[in-house]
Amino acid sequence: MRVKRMLLLFAAFFAVVLGALDAGPASPSQSLGVHKSKAEAQLKAEDQSKAGKQSKSGTKALLDANLQGKSPPARPSEDENPLKRGFSMKGEKSVELRDLLAQMSSENGFSLIVSRAVRGTLDEIKGVTIEEILNKNLLNQGFDWRFWDRCLYVGEQGSMDELWRLMNTPFKAKVALGKKLSADFHSIELPMVCSILSKFSGVDIRATDGISGRITMRIVEMPWEKVLRGVVYINGYRILESDYTILVSP
Repeated sequence: MRVKRMLLLFAAFFAVVLGALDAGPASPSQSLGVHKSKAEAQLKAEDQSKAGKQSKSGTKALLDANLQGKSPPARPSEDENPLKRGFSMKGEKSVELRDLLAQMSSENGFSLIVSRAVRGTLDEIKGVTIEEILNKNLLNQGFDWRFWDRCLYVGEQGSMDELWRLMNTPFKAKVALGKKLSADFHSIELPMVCSILSKFSGVDIRATDGISGRITMRIVEMPWEKVLRGVVYINGYRILESDYTILVSP
């Protein structure tokens, strides 16, 4: 009986040992697979974390750029639109219109052509910017203005649309165009302007009888033909052309 019990116990123990041996420890490949899966999961988690951080840092950089004024682009500067600049003639109580316009042109570097009709004196200069001053001090006296290609034209009301239309008509005379002129004249006779432009351009430019009046102009690097047109048309005169001659006529 005792021997039989011992045999049974030995058989049970042997069965347990055999089961353990059959199961055995995990193979190296199985162990590596487990560790690889864990490593991949960890790397994936780290990548997701880094991506989140980079996304946040990218958003912050964009936000910082916007706050620093890098975007959107700045508005046009005053150099691109001089009429938006402030202007004053301190200490001046009685100012001639032509003197006011000439000083605006001189201080801000744009050209100026003022017709013979523009005259008068201002007891008070209203407005802060050049544009405000032009609107508040010229319109109520029957004058008007336009600013084209960095040149200020000042003349009688109702003349500016016609001036612009005529300024864009092509020359028919067979003459060289484009030579640029710089000049500064306060109250100069119109026939004298024609003579100066003729000598400068080498073109036969003549003022016929009946051309009179004094104008103010300050020219900064403008083609001579553009100056001629501005001076002639703003004063209500005409340009007559032959092949090599330009006549300024009433």
